[in-house]
Amino acid sequence: MRPNMKLAALLAAFVGIILVGCSSGGSAAVERPSNGDAAVTAPHVAQTKSASEAMCRKHGMEGTRYADDGQFEAAIQEFDKAIELGSPCAPSYGHRGMAYGNLGQYRRAIKDYDKAIEFFPESGGFYFWRASAYDEIGQYQNAINDYTKVIQFDPDEASLYLLRGIALQKLYKFSLANKDFNKACKLDKSNC
Repeated sequence: MRPNMKLAALLAAFVGIILVGCSSGGSAAVERPSNGDAAVTAPHVAQTKSASEAMCRKHGMEGTRYADDGQFEAAIQEFDKAIELGSPCAPSYGHRGMAYGNLGQYRRAIKDYDKAIEFFPESGGFYFWRASAYDEIGQYQNAINDYTKVIQFDPDEASLYLLRGIALQKLYKFSLANKDFNKACKLDKSNC
């Protein structure tokens, strides 16, 4: 079951990271040695970091452009390049996961969502997309766990209860599924 585009757009807002979000600002890093004095990192280090962030943004934007055009293999290659640049490009794990998901490579997508969640545990979008991937490969309990996490981020989003209810039904947990369907109906009458 693939989420509809309206729901996808809504839940993408949970990601909380626009595009690749590699910029941290500033031109030099301040470090505090063990003696307590602040030291400013050499400008060439800051320039290298800035160049790395610029490359991260470049590959992330290019990957997003390819994904928007349905060229998911090319998108994955760009996200790979961004990820190779290190932790400033961590959002690319989530974006690459979405590309893998669109190719039906759900297990790879799940691995990328796992990594994205390591970096951004308060970003509900990654949990949502991982739940969708789990649902696709029949790991309904894992999907339910992730939908539950997303519901914690947005308890008033009716479609989340609907999706979790469907996953519960697949595990023959009809009583719990009905509770979710009733909650979805209460929040949005179009779900009744």
